[in-house]
Amino acid sequence: MQLDVNSPDGRVSYAINAGKVISEGFEFSATYWPIDAFHLAIDAAYTDAYATGAVPAAEIFPGARVGSSPRWTAGATFDCHLGHFDQWTSYLNGSWRYIAPQYSALSTQSPVGLTPGYSWTDINLGTTKGRYDIRLYAKNLLDKHAFNNGNPYSATTAGPGAPVPPGPPSPSYAGTPIQPRVVGLDVTITY
Repeated sequence: MQLDVNSPDGRVSYAINAGKVISEGFEFSATYWPIDAFHLAIDAAYTDAYATGAVPAAEIFPGARVGSSPRWTAGATFDCHLGHFDQWTSYLNGSWRYIAPQYSALSTQSPVGLTPGYSWTDINLGTTKGRYDIRLYAKNLLDKHAFNNGNPYSATTAGPGAPVPPGPPSPSYAGTPIQPRVVGLDVTITY
């Protein structure tokens, strides 16, 4: 496992060996199908991934958590057949996914931080007949605002000509946000 690190003056970047890590855990999944028209599946996973040795140049110390490795993930999906109406078959399905908080990198060097955990829900309502499939969908139904990854940072300047406020810099967070709520209509014709 290798990491990019910077020299103390920040002018040179180079790769180093990140040392040894251990990753242990378990996964669980189950499916429930009480009737032909309804199907429910759930899953969960636990991962304990951490450094076992020190790499001072990268500020890695024993016990440092591996980046992008949440301890818990979980999910659930369902499919429901709503019946036939004039040769059209209607359905409702959806999914829920949870990702626990996770560190952004295997290091304790600033600005490594904890990306907050989040969950999101998708849902589809559709009908199909032969070559045609019409689907109304909502992605991120509850419009959760969260990040896939990122780091905290401190705003140290207020921009050209702006006065710098007194006191310590204000902490902020920069990262890749998850997709906001999207609602749409999808029409598919198979040829």
